[in-house]
Amino acid sequence: MILVTSSFLVFGVILFLFKEFRVAFLILVIAVLGIAGSYLASLSTNTPLNVGSLYRLMMIVGIIGEKRDLYFCNLRIATYIDCLTNL
Repeated sequence: MILVTSSFLVFGVILFLFKEFRVAFLILVIAVLGIAGSYLASLSTNTPLNVGSLYRLMMIVGIIGEKRDLYFCNLRIATYIDCLTNL
């Protein structure tokens, strides 16, 4: 429940900042894939799901939400520079 809530809160903030549904949805998909991969890694190593491991899973959502500026703003800058060099 907490992971779903945190994912949707990050989605809402990103949708508010970028005002593009596609970008917000992509970051939400990346966060869900990160959570799923971490959960599968915990299961494959027989790590019990306790408070510490669930906290780490929530941190993945926060880190992905924090680094969104780095990913998409640099992508927009690179696209803008490519548009200028093609003129």
